[in-house]
Amino acid sequence: MPERVTVVGWLSTFAEMTAVREAIDADPVLGTRLDTMVGTEFELNLRPLDWLLVEHLLEPMIVACRSYEFDEAAFEFQFNRLDAGLRCDTIRFVEFVPLNGFTSSMADIALADDVVLRPMTDNQVNRAIQALAVPVEFSGGPNSVQVSRFHWWAVMREQGYPVRSYKQGMPEQPQAPDFPRLEEPAQRLVTALRIVCGGSVVATRDPCPA
Repeated sequence: MPERVTVVGWLSTFAEMTAVREAIDADPVLGTRLDTMVGTEFELNLRPLDWLLVEHLLEPMIVACRSYEFDEAAFEFQFNRLDAGLRCDTIRFVEFVPLNGFTSSMADIALADDVVLRPMTDNQVNRAIQALAVPVEFSGGPNSVQVSRFHWWAVMREQGYPVRSYKQGMPEQPQAPDFPRLEEPAQRLVTALRIVCGGSVVATRDPCPA
């Protein structure tokens, strides 16, 4: 990425940005989702237009095309992806407790109370590694690790929260998130697995929701 891209206000040096900002301000949804704090009522983050365009539109186009030449198809794909994300009304939190010593041939297993047993995504495995919730084996250097397939599964529950923005006003008394809620279901599952299947499966610590 050229150094000038990281300079604050770089995109504003292009005359076309005036029309871009006017179009965003006129949009009833996008006008409340950019250059302000956005998230849930208990966790908000700054969403600056300039850096979002660089990170989620310009850079992905260049990486996909391997060129600085404009490509209409690449632009449409990345723009539609960014636009859809900015217009989402719900933020999805996935609370999960990794299991050590468990694997299954099934894609996922539905349990009671909206709890699901399924393999973790790469991002969830990374979070589990950071929380020391799964054992790792070093391979190829101190920054390269592997996680056994017997430690990829986790107990999960997904919860949705409405998107909030400072431009729309925030509640006077924000509600706390409804988690953690998986410790007891995870322990019940481990007990059931040991009784029915034997083995030594264990539920580890609960990483923060992702």
